[in-house]
Amino acid sequence: MDGMNLFARPDATIPTVARPDATIPTGVPVAVAESVSTAADVTAMPQLQLHVTAEKGAVAASAERMLAMCSIKAPPALDDVKRPPIDLVACIDRSGSMHGEKMSLMKKTLELLVKRAGLKGDDRISLVTFDSNIRLDLPLTSMDESGRNKADGVIKGLHPGSTTNLSGGALQAIEVLERSGASKEGRTRAVMLFTDGMANEGLRDPAQLTRAVAGAIATASAKCGGPISLYTFGFGADHNEACLRNLATGSGSSGLYYYIKTPDDIPTAFADALGGLTSVVAQNVKLSLDAVGTGAYTSGAKRKAALKSSWASSFKSGINENDSDSD
Repeated sequence: MDGMNLFARPDATIPTVARPDATIPTGVPVAVAESVSTAADVTAMPQLQLHVTAEKGAVAASAERMLAMCSIKAPPALDDVKRPPIDLVACIDRSGSMHGEKMSLMKKTLELLVKRAGLKGDDRISLVTFDSNIRLDLPLTSMDESGRNKADGVIKGLHPGSTTNLSGGALQAIEVLERSGASKEGRTRAVMLFTDGMANEGLRDPAQLTRAVAGAIATASAKCGGPISLYTFGFGADHNEACLRNLATGSGSSGLYYYIKTPDDIPTAFADALGGLTSVVAQNVKLSLDAVGTGAYTSGAKRKAALKSSWASSFKSGINENDSDSD
């Protein structure tokens, strides 16, 4: 099954929504709305969807403060539209605590990433591994046939070692992206950290570790000219959840934390993270909101840094298949 693209997009059609001509009564906010293309033939092209959910269904005519949430959903990516290439650094805990089934399943997951995740020749992967020592086992390497073979060889050679220098591994992984510099292609960049979070070498204090990693990501993002996401995967019931959650949410750009309670959780978590990376259609998106009506205004608007389509949905089922071609 090598070479099979597990991110093949299922056919999806987003309905076109006509803008109502009726005037909205004063004091009754719209709970949900969708944007409409101004093109002549709106039925011939996918639509960007804008959803607005209000805290209240109606407010008085007098002064009142109300919360609302706005979300944007990108249309399915067209077949002839090229997505931004990906630079992905897998930061792999090969300490003694990762022995046994955890190491076996992690290696199988990484093999699937290299072989069947739909990565293209202009996508690049780097592999940083750590126990008490930090190794750059594979610099950023294009995922053509030669690059896949190199990555696969490194993954097959992974074995658990000694203690856990988590900070050293994470900072080395970020440095790989920092050294890559800015790119004309607008690359999507991310670090995936696989660990139990039980740091006993290097920086051990969770707060100090989080500050160091967040600072490194901010510096690297500035040099690369775009955001860097950090995904953390916690293994085992005794993993340091607070540390890994803070690392992900404090990364400054679309960071996510996943709890791997059992080996069966790995496909779901990994597919969610990688699926998000391959479905990026725009980065550094800005949304401007203008209030309608005399005396109305908006404040406290927040936004995410990337706009994603929903076309990477089949990776989970691929991981759950019986992978007889993996060692």
